[in-house]
Amino acid sequence: EAFYGAPGTLDEIVYLLVPDATTQPAALENGDVQVISPQPNADLVAQLTGIAGVSSSIEQGLTFEHYDFNQANKHLAKLEVRQALALCIDREEIVATLVAPINPDATVLNNHIYVPSASDYMDNSDGLTRDVDAAKALLEGAGYTMGGDGVYVDADGERLSIRLGRRDPNPRRQSTNELFAEQCAEAGVELTDDPAEDFNSVRLSASDYDIALFAWVATPFLSSNTSLYVPGGGQNWNNYVNDELQGLYDQANAEFDAAVRADLMNQIDAILWADMATLPLFQFQEMVAYSDTVSNVIFNGPLGVTWNANEWAITA
Repeated sequence: EAFYGAPGTLDEIVYLLVPDATTQPAALENGDVQVISPQPNADLVAQLTGIAGVSSSIEQGLTFEHYDFNQANKHLAKLEVRQALALCIDREEIVATLVAPINPDATVLNNHIYVPSASDYMDNSDGLTRDVDAAKALLEGAGYTMGGDGVYVDADGERLSIRLGRRDPNPRRQSTNELFAEQCAEAGVELTDDPAEDFNSVRLSASDYDIALFAWVATPFLSSNTSLYVPGGGQNWNNYVNDELQGLYDQANAEFDAAVRADLMNQIDAILWADMATLPLFQFQEMVAYSDTVSNVIFNGPLGVTWNANEWAITA
């Protein structure tokens, strides 16, 4: 009775956990659920398109996919190796293969803090594109030699073999890792998919990975980025250290002038690129699909699908 807004039209909303995105369309078609918001892929979109009485929409979201390089790994502790990985990956192909079929407007992301729709977005990647020869030159300059199996080895004779951690099941992330591995094999780097159901909940925060594929949110509360990148930050799970960042964040987080703050944030982003601490890939495509028996379902990027659930209604 004390709720400040308009009363909800539904008596209750039941949340049903359907962790496997591939089974969510069937749950929607069967009437087990009326609203879903899965991570979309081309197969999922095709499934939903073929279901009568279901509406769906896809938009560019504020969540973005990226690779984190754990510098506790002896190979990834070397800047040249991280830079070589950024050169052998083909982010354009990944977007064209996995994201553009869902949303033709999707693009490669070249900022760690802002998404392209933000007014302060700048491409600070210094024109990073795929260059396998340059990747090999970096590795050889760092003391790696090509092994007989086509994989580089370091001065200690250890193969340049790296795990790609991710949460499972997630078909799009599995495909992303497969493409990354295929692309970098040409540069003499062995990448192996290393999925786990508890990856995000357990292994990620324990830094139990070599390279992690997961998502951050380009939140309007920019100070929340601090813990991701400063030395000792609570979410700096990839053991990245650059003492210059703390001072820049201290300035940015206390700055009331939006233009000055954006300049400081883009200075931070440029350092992240130079250090190749993490590698942004693309924005998530946010999807909602719902039965036509439910009205007023509208996706809201920052707040998700239930932001206006008090306005949802069931029709016969």
